[in-house]
Amino acid sequence: MATDVGTQTVSIKFYDRIDSSIVNKRYNDIRQLGIYKGGWLTKSGSNVIVSPVVCEITDGTHQVRVETTTNVTVTSVTTNYYLVLRWTYTGVATADYMELLAVATPAANDLVLGQLTAGGIVYSNATYPRTTPHTMDQFLKVVPDNRGTETYKVFIKKGTTQSPSGLNIIYDQKIELTSYNGKTVMIYVDTYTGIVTASEVAAYNGKLVVAIVVVDAEVITADKITDVRPFLNQDQHKTQFAYGSAAGSDVVDKTVVLPFTPVFVQVWSNTSNSTRFWGTDPNKVDLIPLTKGLDPFNKRYVYPEYDTTMTGNQRSFIVNPATKTITFIKNSEAGSDANNTFYYIAIGGGYNINPS
Repeated sequence: MATDVGTQTVSIKFYDRIDSSIVNKRYNDIRQLGIYKGGWLTKSGSNVIVSPVVCEITDGTHQVRVETTTNVTVTSVTTNYYLVLRWTYTGVATADYMELLAVATPAANDLVLGQLTAGGIVYSNATYPRTTPHTMDQFLKVVPDNRGTETYKVFIKKGTTQSPSGLNIIYDQKIELTSYNGKTVMIYVDTYTGIVTASEVAAYNGKLVVAIVVVDAEVITADKITDVRPFLNQDQHKTQFAYGSAAGSDVVDKTVVLPFTPVFVQVWSNTSNSTRFWGTDPNKVDLIPLTKGLDPFNKRYVYPEYDTTMTGNQRSFIVNPATKTITFIKNSEAGSDANNTFYYIAIGGGYNINPS
């Protein structure tokens, strides 16, 4: 017969008395919250009709599955208000139902159905998008070590990656960060080999970043781990991309304005196989070269690595996050690439590359 080790809460032990409070704790923090089916909105004047919905909802302590079976009309909805589902456990049979509300600002545990705007129904508001369950959230997730027995450790949960070289299975494993004490590192998976690595250097060429970790204490807590898996987390990060080109000039700088604040920029020209990176790490500002070793790009104009004082023909572009701009330096100051066309790719928005 097993005994209670670790002060367990078992939901639910055989022969236990069951009431609604016990049952409604059964899936808290287990099932993903969100709208699983239906819940689509139709504007009718100032009213909004909500189609039948199936959702998993919580009040922070208890969690339930709720299903509606008929349309519900929310009357006199104010423009730009959000339609939300809200539920609070009461333990009273006649009051333990989910609410369907129109609110100016959704509360912490509300499920957002959509927003009524002057132009109609919007599901993709940047601040409060529709609450879609993140059912793949546990795969390749970097989590803290809750044992307290080892120092400078994090763990990565099992997942898979795929590249032209094949499919890799990454198993649950420990990541050693002792040598990075006092630093911020990227945890990434090499999609060609399946090897999980920690590095201060920007990932490239098949290296898939899954988390940024601030290693500033022996026990790395959850708030020091920034999840950067937009490929799994759907709307959480709202990563944005922009690309384009700017023709060079002998006499004036050329500036392009991005639609978001950049955190990564890659630039190359039409006459060179050299590529240049810019990132937000204060120790590697303005120009981040590719790491040494086997890579497809030339690293000219990079001497020494991570030099923050480069001028003249060592610098071909400047990024200003405050103004959301990339400025391509006039060729008279950018070396021998006279009248080149520069191409760029920028990544930004909610993609948090430097949580410090």
